[in-house]
Amino acid sequence: MMRALGMLVVLGVVLTHGQRADAQIRTRAESPIHGAFEFKMGVVSPDIDAEFGGDGVYDAVFGDRTMLHFELEYDGYFWRDFGSLGGFVAIGHSAVRANSINDDGSRNGTDRTRLRVVPMRLGLMYRFDVLAERYRVPLAFTAKAGLDWYLWWATSSNGVADYVPPEGGDRSVGRGGTTGWHAAFGIHFLLDVLAPQMAQSFDNNVGVNNTYLFAELMIARINDFGGSQSWDLSDTSAVFGLAFEF
Repeated sequence: MMRALGMLVVLGVVLTHGQRADAQIRTRAESPIHGAFEFKMGVVSPDIDAEFGGDGVYDAVFGDRTMLHFELEYDGYFWRDFGSLGGFVAIGHSAVRANSINDDGSRNGTDRTRLRVVPMRLGLMYRFDVLAERYRVPLAFTAKAGLDWYLWWATSSNGVADYVPPEGGDRSVGRGGTTGWHAAFGIHFLLDVLAPQMAQSFDNNVGVNNTYLFAELMIARINDFGGSQSWDLSDTSAVFGLAFEF
C-alpha cells in the first residue's frame, strides 16, 4: 500500500511538472502580436429622412425596414504595452430593398428598388487587453474614432433610380457620396480560454494569437459635417463579430 501511494505521489509530481513545462512552452511559443482583423455584422437604420421630419425618401420607399450591414476592419498596432494602440481601415456594405413606387404613388408588383451603402473608415483605435494578457480575465475593451466616407446608390430594374415625390417636388438623385465621422466602443470575450489547445494550434499553424467574440456600439454622424445638400446617413447601431489578433 505504501509503495503504491509513493508511486502515485511521484506520478503526480511528474505530471504536474510536465503540465507546467508544457504551459511554459506554450507561453514562449506564442507569436508576436502586430494587429487584428475584425469581421462584424448587424443592422443599421440611416437617418436619411431627418431633414423631412421623418417622412421622406427612405420612409416612402422602404418604410421601417433596416439595412443588413457587414464590415471588415484591419487594425495595425504601433504601440503595445498597457493595451494596444494603433490605426485602422475598414470597408463595409449595407443594403435594403422594397417594391418600387409607380408614378401614381402605388407599389409596383414586380420591380424592386434597392439601396446600397459602402462605408469606408480610417481612424485610431485602442484595445484594453490588460485583463486578458496579465490577469487571465478573458475580457478586452476597445475604443475607436475616425473619419468616414459613404458611397451610396439606389437601383431598380432600369438602373440607378431617382425619386420624385408623388405630390411633386424636387427630384432626388439616386447616387452620391457623404462624409462624416464615427466613434465606437466594444467589449470582447477571449475565446481562447474555451479551447486553449486549439488556440495554440491556431497560432502555430496560422499565426492567429487571440480570437475574440465581440459586441460594438457605433455612433456614426454621416452628413457632410452638417451640409444641407447631403443625404444624412447617420445612425447609432450595435454590431457583433469576431476579431483575430495576429
